Amino acid sequence: MRVYVAGKMSGVKDLNAPAFREAARSLRANGHDVISPIELDEAEGTLVEVPVGSPEWQRFLKRDLTAMLTCDSICPLDGWENSRGASLEVHVGTSLGLEVVGLDGNAVRLAGESILREAGRLVSGPRNHDYGPPDLDFARTGRIWGAVLGIPDVPPEKVGLCMVGLKISRECHRPKFDNRLDGIGYFLTVDMIEQRKNT
Repeated sequence: MRVYVAGKMSGVKDLNAPAFREAARSLRANGHDVISPIELDEAEGTLVEVPVGSPEWQRFLKRDLTAMLTCDSICPLDGWENSRGASLEVHVGTSLGLEVVGLDGNAVRLAGESILREAGRLVSGPRNHDYGPPDLDFARTGRIWGAVLGIPDVPPEKVGLCMVGLKISRECHRPKFDNRLDGIGYFLTVDMIEQRKNT
């Protein structure tokens, strides 16, 4: 997964570079490709504070947004909501379906965002793009399951329901936000399958 690190820089000591570097280190240790605005600044030799809203700040923001659009997910650092630039990055990223992740690369919920809204954003955004429509994706899975089990193909909607069951099992073993988010997401994909059957 390619992750963009978003965070407050202006008005923070050393432009918050230690927090950005630690986030990049942690995400890379978990196997992710990382884009960090601090690293972009360092590569350009432009790691300096500029007035918020100035032409130079706008240039940095345009550069950073362009880099963010090459990513699958966004990792907001603590205090991002107090930054004009980071708030714009998170808004644009989540509006375009980027997954929000923590420093370990696992999905997290933004403050104030409901789990339902996040699940809807994910299944209609990057995951739908990566895997294709759920009816086609789950039909492939159902054929594989049928072949492995020696039974007829498992229908796509039943594949979705089985995946909900898997997430419930994992949640019973160790409660985790990611299980609940994915469980809701799989229910939403079942609904998408039913809607496509009726059109």
